[in-house]
Amino acid sequence: MTPLVKRGSDFFVAMPSGLAAALRHAILVKIQQAGLTSEFASALAKVIENEAALVLLGCGHRALPIADDPSDGVREAFFRFDNNKVAHLVTVTDSLVGYAPTEPFGSDSAPGFFEFAESQLHSARDAIKRQFEWCQGVLHIVLVQGIGRSGVVGISQEQAQDARHLALSFADLEYMTRREHGEPLALWKFAGAAGAIRERTKIVNFGSMLDEFAMYRGANYSYEVTEEKMPSLLMVDPTYAEGLRNKVAEDYDPHAVAASDEHSVYELIRRYPGSQIPIYLPEVGGPGRLRFLVEGLAIPLWVLPESDNNSTVRERFDVCEAVAYWLWQMSEPLSSVVEAISRALPAVFVRIASKHADWTSDHAAREDWCEGELQSDGPTVRLGLGFAAAVAVPDNSGERRLMRHVVEGISRLAPTVPFDVDACINEHAPLGPKKKLLAVASGRSVELADGPLPARRLVQDADLYAVFGEAGRSVVDTLGLAEGRVDRTVEAANALVSFYFKSLQKLVAELSAEGLVEYLLRHNESLLREEALVRLRSLPSEQCFGKDSRFVRRSVEEASTTAESAIANRFLIEYVAASPPDGDKTISLDAYDRLLALAVEIIRKGQFSDAVKYRFSRAWLTVRPSGLLVMGGQDQYLRGIHQYGRLHAEQGAVEARNAFSGHWEEHGSDSKVDPALDAAVEAEFGFGITDTVDFGAAAIQFGESMEGEPKVADRTEFLGEIEDRGGAKRVSAELLLEGFSLVARDDQWEGDADVYPWLFNRDLSFVRRPFVIRQGPTSEVIWGIRSVYRSIAFFVDACMFGRLKPKSDKMIEYQTLLRAKKARRFNKRLADLFAKRPELMVRENVRRFAGVRIQREQGQDLGDVDVLVVRPDKALILSVEAKATMRARTPSELRNEIDKLLTGPDSTLQKHREREAWLHDHREDLCTWLRLPRDGRNWRVRSAIATEERLITPYVVDTDLPVVAFEDIEADGGRSLI
Repeated sequence: MTPLVKRGSDFFVAMPSGLAAALRHAILVKIQQAGLTSEFASALAKVIENEAALVLLGCGHRALPIADDPSDGVREAFFRFDNNKVAHLVTVTDSLVGYAPTEPFGSDSAPGFFEFAESQLHSARDAIKRQFEWCQGVLHIVLVQGIGRSGVVGISQEQAQDARHLALSFADLEYMTRREHGEPLALWKFAGAAGAIRERTKIVNFGSMLDEFAMYRGANYSYEVTEEKMPSLLMVDPTYAEGLRNKVAEDYDPHAVAASDEHSVYELIRRYPGSQIPIYLPEVGGPGRLRFLVEGLAIPLWVLPESDNNSTVRERFDVCEAVAYWLWQMSEPLSSVVEAISRALPAVFVRIASKHADWTSDHAAREDWCEGELQSDGPTVRLGLGFAAAVAVPDNSGERRLMRHVVEGISRLAPTVPFDVDACINEHAPLGPKKKLLAVASGRSVELADGPLPARRLVQDADLYAVFGEAGRSVVDTLGLAEGRVDRTVEAANALVSFYFKSLQKLVAELSAEGLVEYLLRHNESLLREEALVRLRSLPSEQCFGKDSRFVRRSVEEASTTAESAIANRFLIEYVAASPPDGDKTISLDAYDRLLALAVEIIRKGQFSDAVKYRFSRAWLTVRPSGLLVMGGQDQYLRGIHQYGRLHAEQGAVEARNAFSGHWEEHGSDSKVDPALDAAVEAEFGFGITDTVDFGAAAIQFGESMEGEPKVADRTEFLGEIEDRGGAKRVSAELLLEGFSLVARDDQWEGDADVYPWLFNRDLSFVRRPFVIRQGPTSEVIWGIRSVYRSIAFFVDACMFGRLKPKSDKMIEYQTLLRAKKARRFNKRLADLFAKRPELMVRENVRRFAGVRIQREQGQDLGDVDVLVVRPDKALILSVEAKATMRARTPSELRNEIDKLLTGPDSTLQKHREREAWLHDHREDLCTWLRLPRDGRNWRVRSAIATEERLITPYVVDTDLPVVAFEDIEADGGRSLI
C-alpha cells in the first residue's frame, strides 16, 4: 500500500510493481470514504459493458434489442453476428461490497462479490430462441472484470450443441479481437474448440483465458499442441499470452490521447498495424470517433470529417485518411510551423466537409472541386461537385491541389514562420502515381464496379485445421494405417479427397437452396473485385510505402491465398448448381468457412495425389502418435511449386504496375476478330467470338441496370433483354445461354474428371460457364457482372491462344497454324533480344551451314537450331531451342510437359542434345560459314531451352540443360547464358 519511501525531501520508489495497485487502492478508499462506492461500482460496470460492446461492434457484430429481456438486474447486451448467431454479453464486475481498506487485494469470499449464476445463461438463451427463429447458435461471453480483488466465476464445461461460452476479462477480449484483426467468427470458433477439447481432456488453466487462446492460436487454431497422443490432462502455461500481448502492442501501439474538450480521451491504435507510421485512429467507430491523428510533431494534428452524417462519411473518411498520410509525409518541413503553432494551440484540426450532398458523383464541373477556409484551430476544406472527377485520374494531381489548401491553411496559423507551400508539395508529393485516393470513373471498369458485396473472405486457418484433423483420423481408422510413414500414399491421399467430398456433400445437403447460389456468387464477385483492387493499388502502394514495405509484400503473399480461395469458391458454385440442396438451414459465414476449407483441401490433396501418382513428388504422408495424418516430406516438387508461385505472384505485381494507367484509358469495342478464328470457334461451339462478346456485353449491361448482387432474372426476361441489347445478332440467345450456363444434373461426381476442381480447362467449370440456371416454379438465370466479364475474357483468350481442347477439325487446324505462327514470332523476339548486343552474331532457324545439313549419321533430320548465338571474342557458341508452349498448371499437365520437354524418348531436350553434339563436331564448318578467322576446334558449345512463359518444370525437375523463361533472359540481356 506504500511503495514510496521518503528520506528527507527525496522520494524513492521502493516497489515499482506496486505503484498501480497502491494508487488504485488509495482511490477506492477515498471513494468509499465519500460514500460513493455503489455509484462507482455501477459506473464501472457500465463503462466495461460499453467498451466491450464497442469491441464487438468493431468485429462486425450488430446490437440486438431483446423484447423478452431476462436480465433481472444483471448487465446484459445482445448482438447479432454471422447471419444466424447471437452473442450474449454478460458483464460481471465487483460490486465493491465489503471492500476492506486494510486489504488492497481483497478476498473472493466477500459478500456480493461477482454475483453471477449460470442459470442466467440458460434464461437468456431461451429468450433469444423465443424471439428470433432464425438463431441457430448462441455465444455467451461472460466478461469478468475485477478491480484489485480476485475472484472466480464458475461455468460448467458442458456446452449445448447450439451454444458456446467464454469467460474472460475485458483485456482478454480486446487482445483476442485485435490479434484476429476484428475477425467476426474468431471468438465463436475458439469457444467451439475450447468446449470440444474439454469433452475428452481436462484443461487446467491457472492464468487467463488469453493464455489458452494464445496456445490455441499457436497450434494452428487447434489444441494439437503435441505430436504425441493427446494427454488426458493439459496444463496451460500462464506465460503463453505474453508473446501475444507484445505482438499486439508492437503492431497496434494502443494508447490514449486527450480529446479536444480535454475532459475525455480517445483510445487509439495504428492505422497501419505492424508499421512505424505514426498515424492513429480510434479503435472502434462511433459518434465523434471518425478521425485520424498524426503524431510526431510538437502538437497533435487531427484530421476529421466535419460531420458524422453517415450518408457521405465513408467517402469523406477516405479523404481524411489521404490527408493524414500526406501530412505524415510532409511532417519534416511542417515541423517548424507546428512548433510555432504549439505556443498558442494544443492541437491542429483539419476538417473535411462537403459543399454538396452528392459530391462523390462523377460530375463534369471539374473547376467546382474544392475550396479552403481557415478556422481558429485549423483549416477546413470543402469538397465540391467536381472533386470525384479531379481524383479519378492516374496521377495525384487532385491530391496535390487538395493538400495545397491543407498545408497553406496550417502555415497561416503561424504567419511569422517562412514556409514554401509549393516546395513542400513538390518534394513530398511529386506529380505521378504516388496517390492515396484511387477512384476510377463509373463504367470504366466492370471488375471495380461498386455494389453491395461482402468483405473478401479467404479460407480460414481454423477451419482448414479442423477439417484436416477430422479427415486424417477418419482415413487412419478406415485404412488401418499404422503410426509412422504411410506406404500407400496415393491411396491415402485419395481417401482424404473422398472424405472431404463426402463431408461437403453432407453439409450442402443440410442447407436450404433459397439464396444459396446468390450467397456464393456474392462472395465470388467480392473476390474478383478485390483482385482488381489489388492490381489497381499495386503501383500506388509501392510509391507510397516503398517496394519492400510489409504492405506490398503482404499483397504479393496473399495473392496465392486469394487465388486458392477463388478456385474453391467457384467449385462450390459448380457443385451447388449441379446438385441443389433441399435442407432447411440458411447458409451462414460459419458454414461457408467450412465449405471453403473442404473445397481447398479437396484441391490440395487432389493435386498432391496426382503429383505422387505421376512420380515427380516424393513427399509422403505420416501418422503421428496423436493419430493425425500429416504431410511427411518437403521434396523438390513442393519447394518448386512454392518458389514458382512466389515468382508468378511477383510477376503479376509487375504486370499490374505496368498496366496502372490503363484503368483510366478509353478502350474501344470495335476491335477486329480474325475471321478464321471466328469460323473455328463457331465450328466448335455453334457460335463465334463476336457472338460471345456481344452476349457477354449485353448480360453485363442488363446486370448493371439492376439493383443488388448478384443478378437474378426470369429466364424468359433474360433472353428478351439479351436480344433487345444486341447480344444475339446471328445466333439465338438461347444457344448462347446454354453454352455458358451451369445447370442441375444427375451425373455422378466422383470419377468424372471434368468436375475435379484441381484441373483446368474443364467444360463444366464456373470460369467457363458463369451463368447458373435455377429451376423452380419458373426458370431463373443468376449471374454476376464481374464473373461474366472474367469468363468472356477467359473464353476469348483461350480461343485466341490455343488453350482449348479442340474437337472440331476447323479448331484443330486453326490451333496448329496458331502454334506455328506463335513459334515463329517467339523465335524472332528471342533473336532480336540477343542481336541488341554488338559483340554477338545471331542467326535464326539454322538448318544447314557450309553446305552441311543438321542430321544424324543415318541421315535422319534433327531439325533446326531456332536461335544460334556466336560470341567470337570468347570462342563461344550458344544453341537455343525456343519453345512458345503454354505452362502446365496441374500435375497431369506437368507430366505431359516434362515428357515432351525433358524426359521422353523424343523430347525437346533429347533432340537438342543431339544438335549440340552435331554443332560440336562441326565447329570448323561453322567458323567457315560465319567467316571467322579463329580455329573452330578451340570453340565451346553450349545449349539452352528458352520458354516464352515461365514454366513450372525447371523448378520441380533437375536438368543439366538450362530451361530459362524469356523474362529472365530479357532481364540481363542473356548474359547468364553467353
